[in-house]
Amino acid sequence: MAKDSKQWITFKVSELEMQALETYCHQTQRTKTDLLREMIRKLPTYSEDSQT
Repeated sequence: MAKDSKQWITFKVSELEMQALETYCHQTQRTKTDLLREMIRKLPTYSEDSQT
């Protein structure tokens, strides 16, 4: 898969989880996408060099 190729993720969260995410986004002035990407990149299995 090319590095600039993008994929979509859609999943359900509870109202409390969404509220926590939106509050944190507001406090940090960051988007949900930005925060979720950062969390994924912190996973021990994440490596830009090992894309399949």
